Amino acid sequence: MIKERVMELLQDETANKDWQNNGVSAESLCQHFSVRRNTISAYLNELCKGDKQLKLIHVQFYSGIENN
Repeated sequence: MIKERVMELLQDETANKDWQNNGVSAESLCQHFSVRRNTISAYLNELCKGDKQLKLIHVQFYSGIENN
């Protein structure tokens, strides 16, 4: 399912130490997965409310998982 793939992409993109500069926008996710923005927004909102850890900073989503 795309929602799980979105979370995997967020984790991959924010895995390095400089994660604050590597946020992923909803627009870039739309283009990557070839889906509409409202679909991506719904997935991101579900992930934020669910068990997955996400942080919203401005209009970009970040994986809440920190790697040391």
